[in-house]
Formats: sequence, structure tokens, C-alpha cells
Amino acid sequence: MLAYGLVRDLARRLAYAELTNVAAIAAAVPGSATVEVAGGRAMYGGPGSHLNNSLALGMDGPVGTEDLDKLEEFFFSRGCAVSLALSPRADPTLRELLGARGYRIAQFENTLWRPIGSPPAAVRCPAEVRMAVKAEASLVARVIFRGFADGKEPAEDELAGFLTMSSTPCQWSWLACVDGQAAGGAAMGMRQGVAMFYGDSVLPEFRGRGIQPALIASRLADAAQRGADLAMVCTLPGTASESCYRRMGFDVLYTRPTMVRDCPSAG
Repeated sequence: MLAYGLVRDLARRLAYAELTNVAAIAAAVPGSATVEVAGGRAMYGGPGSHLNNSLALGMDGPVGTEDLDKLEEFFFSRGCAVSLALSPRADPTLRELLGARGYRIAQFENTLWRPIGSPPAAVRCPAEVRMAVKAEASLVARVIFRGFADGKEPAEDELAGFLTMSSTPCQWSWLACVDGQAAGGAAMGMRQGVAMFYGDSVLPEFRGRGIQPALIASRLADAAQRGADLAMVCTLPGTASESCYRRMGFDVLYTRPTMVRDCPSAG
């Protein structure tokens, strides 16, 4: 078990690596906006965008009412609810302010991590797992979103969002194929020596064959070659994906809630 000080430092490092990565992706989206608040950053990628969130607030010290006013003005002026990923390592003043203003918990998310060190041995599975080339970005996006939607075709805006993400510097995509047929996909970003895994998805007809572990192992090996010393991923608690990452040597560092306050004008 890590000592308290090491957990605090690790949480801070992961938080700022994630912030740098997401902010870079948001900056590439047309019409997007970001603002620095309380040592972190709020991001807006458009109506309904998954990028509409705030990260790393309160990680550097106390948060004041003027900080929360600034955060709410940023989102409310765009007709958007405030969304904030609340790290348990954030200064307690942030929790107190959120409670006083009636924020609610929208979901919980686990942040898992592992030192990269020597990547795990290759996972046995029937798929060919490799980094996707640029021309395959649309294919990877379609496979990932179909996997999340149990086979349904993704909307064009979902595909466009992933293509923007995958074209941002320091982002790479992976493709898993079985007998030449696309079966799963995943992605990785890398900032400040931290490899961030996301997008893990396997089509329903190919599940249970070890494809996700193979996608994880391939990204760990690539991250090690690029000089990363840590890997992280965020998952919903108790999911099959979280269990898979645990089997691949990842541990939960903390659970964080996503705090939300609805936009007054949206009611």
C-alpha cells in the first residue's frame, strides 16, 4: 500500500496529465472553449459533448466562491450544465462549496494506475492486435462506438468527435482483427510520462476471447517504448472493463464522483 504522501503526489500527477491530454483534444474541436479555474481547467466542446467537464480543480489549494462563480458562468453562458470530476485529493473547500450550492452526483468513476516497468507477457487471443494507421481512423472509430452500443452504428457526430481526438498530437489508436475482420479497438494518449488508456471496446460477437487484455498489453508495450513510466485508465466501478484492467496489473488509486449543477436556463 502506498504511503499517504505518495498517493497524494501520484493523484496530482495523474490529474494534471489527464487535464493536459483532454485540454489538447478540446482545443482541436471547432467552436470549443476552455478556461482556467482554481488550478484546473473547465472545457466545453459543444452541446452534449463528452468533453464538457472540469478537471483538476482544487488540486493546488483552497477554492473560493469567486472560482465557482467563474466555473458556473463558463458553462451557464453556453446553456450547459456544470460538470466537475471531483478528485478526493482536491482541497476540502471545493467539496464544501459544491455542497452549499446543491451540486448532485451524476456518476462515480474509478481511476486505476500501474507502473509500466516491464510490460506483461503477450496475451493469447485469436486477434491480430496492432496500432492503427491514419487511414484506419474512421474504421477504429466505428468499431469502438459499435462495441459501446452493442453493435449499433454510431452517429456521424460521434465519429467526427473520435476522428478529432485521434488526430490530436500524442494520441494513437489500436485495432484488433480476427480473420481479417475488425473486432475491437482502443486508444492511448501520452502526456508527462503518463500513458492514458481509453476507448476500449470489443464487438459483441467477439467478446470473451481475450481481445481487451491483448489491447491493453499492446499499449503497455508501446508506452514503455515511448518512455512512459506510468499508465492510467478511468472506468465505471464494477464493470467488466475494470476487472480486465485489474487482471492486467492495474490498481484503483481512488474513486471520484462527477458533480453536476444543471443550467438554470435549461429548465
